[in-house]
Amino acid sequence: MIKSVLNYIKEYEMIKENDIVIAGVSGGADSVCLLRVLLEIRNTVPITIHVVHVEHGIRGKEAYEDMEFVKALCEKFAVTCTVYHYDIPKIAAERKISEEEAGRIIRYETFEKEKKKYDHLGTVKIAVAHNKNDNAETVLLNLIRGSGIAGLSGIMPVRGSIIRPLLDKERYQIEEYLEEIHQDYRIDSTNQGNDYARNRIRHNILTEMEKVNSGAIKNIDSASKKIAQAEDYLSKILKKEFENIVTVVHNEWCLDVDKLVKSDDYVKNQVVLQTLYQCAGNRKDIGQTHVEAVLGLLLKESGKQLSLPYEIKAFRAYGNIKVKKKCLEENSDTFEVLINSQGQYNIPYRPESFQVVLENIDEKSKKNQNIEQKTYTKCFDYDKIKDSLVIRTRRPGDFLVIDKEGHRQSLKSFFINQKIEKEKRERILLIADGAHIVWVIGYRISFDYKINDRTKKIIKIQMTGGNENE
Repeated sequence: MIKSVLNYIKEYEMIKENDIVIAGVSGGADSVCLLRVLLEIRNTVPITIHVVHVEHGIRGKEAYEDMEFVKALCEKFAVTCTVYHYDIPKIAAERKISEEEAGRIIRYETFEKEKKKYDHLGTVKIAVAHNKNDNAETVLLNLIRGSGIAGLSGIMPVRGSIIRPLLDKERYQIEEYLEEIHQDYRIDSTNQGNDYARNRIRHNILTEMEKVNSGAIKNIDSASKKIAQAEDYLSKILKKEFENIVTVVHNEWCLDVDKLVKSDDYVKNQVVLQTLYQCAGNRKDIGQTHVEAVLGLLLKESGKQLSLPYEIKAFRAYGNIKVKKKCLEENSDTFEVLINSQGQYNIPYRPESFQVVLENIDEKSKKNQNIEQKTYTKCFDYDKIKDSLVIRTRRPGDFLVIDKEGHRQSLKSFFINQKIEKEKRERILLIADGAHIVWVIGYRISFDYKINDRTKKIIKIQMTGGNENE
């Protein structure tokens, strides 16, 4: 066992001399084996071992006994041990995820937290006790969820600072080794039932597979390694496709519809899958059904949207599919600033500001049409203003006058005709006279407020903090 694991560690360069190894030890067979193996390896490769035990707040007395067992084991072998206590059911409810997933996330967050304590002392590795059985279970779980090729690659021996020295061993080998060295371990009662998805696969599906072929676990593990090699090769190609199709701006992933449509079906699927992975910051619970739902937006009109795991929102825009985390309403999206005199006006929570100038207009200016009109600087007939002008965002009932006959167009229709994306509409700044929109900033002004031969006084408004010189 020791020689085999040591060779596996060297193959993947998991541990080097003088590394600090944080071992996650629950008290179960796998993690106890991990600790005993690391202790033996320490005789060959000088390392410092520190144990972390995470108590999930689920099993009461049994969990307490597990904790005491781990502490006693560490004391026996003179290894430092830190214990963390959590209320996993509460955390799961708060994060709206399963207890199984919450426990996994919290464990890794805890390992990383502990790692930071030692980073200043040298290279720190986090050792966890996954084995071939765990890998087979993960592959099947991902297969059932409809994950892509990356999910079928299974568990990696090394991921960043996380190492898995026992990943090349089956569970029966681990139990045999513990029996040989007369090392007892704890049995987690929650692993005996079928409450969790992984347990159902372990007790039912894998058991039946082994009846068909006794080497099922070994073969699934072998297949996952071959898939991982193929995935590594394809990922280099897909990286270029992703960069060509997807633009990421301010935590929003924008997929070019024309490029996506022209892509091969495999590329379509993988680009969308990678987009969802990046946006979620997690691969778990994202499968083919979600990919197909996003691709379904290709056939939808602008404005259609989907709600996906991890509070992701995907929506169809003009020429794009956009993916982002669902955001809370921002204060900056609803405000009103009264323009009651000339001067500088700042927009709450936003970088834009407005310079307002009132001035009389002479006949020469009118004749020469020497009135400054740029994209972000406009002049209006001051005497045509009925109410006080305000700077604000849109409201129901807003409208513009679009021609000299006085025909009105709702602001909503204007946005649709201009193909302005629904998400963007909420943040476009407006100069309004009641419900009458005087100026849709960056777009057009209402015909009613245009300067003509009878204009005597103008109000000039210039936006700064944007492209004010356009």
